[in-house]
Amino acid sequence: MRSSIYERAIGEQFERMHPLLHMKYGKTSGVVHGEGVMKQIRGSALYKPVAYCLAHDDFLFPERGADVPFSIRNTYRKNVKDCM
Repeated sequence: MRSSIYERAIGEQFERMHPLLHMKYGKTSGVVHGEGVMKQIRGSALYKPVAYCLAHDDFLFPERGADVPFSIRNTYRKNVKDCM
């Protein structure tokens, strides 16, 4: 069985991780989709100018907020050339 890059990086410690982390970081191909609600988002003073600029482009989460719904999708590929 092939192991993910994360399994190879941390070795036996991978087995001690939570089962949901296994689902996300144990994959070697395919798609993982997750969604939920962030109870609270807040950043440091250093992060605020960057978050403010990028939030207008829907690039990142808002710079602050409460009960913010989110959706994330990770696609695993064998070759980095597939991403370009």
